Amino acid sequence: MKARLNEGHNVDENYIFERLVEELPDFDVYYGSQLWQEKEDKVDRKHLVEVKKLRRSGYDAKIVEVIEVYEEDDFFGIIPIKTKDAIVIENYLDKVALVKYI
Repeated sequence: MKARLNEGHNVDENYIFERLVEELPDFDVYYGSQLWQEKEDKVDRKHLVEVKKLRRSGYDAKIVEVIEVYEEDDFFGIIPIKTKDAIVIENYLDKVALVKYI
């Protein structure tokens, strides 16, 4: 599958799903608006270890707070109201973001 991508073949939703099931079965394709902010406090050590392993494997992984509910303010911009902690892999196959809620 990876060879097809490297040869310039189109990457469709089925291909992404096949790769995801094989490589990262704990993750889902993230269909949201990609509103998240990096989580900087109270990060569980086991999640930090997981992110380091993902990065060593070449994935653009990080621990974030996915903003599910927010308000918009003219002065402050987006104000998070409800968030969920997650590990996010951005630019999976240069097409989508992946999420694993933690």
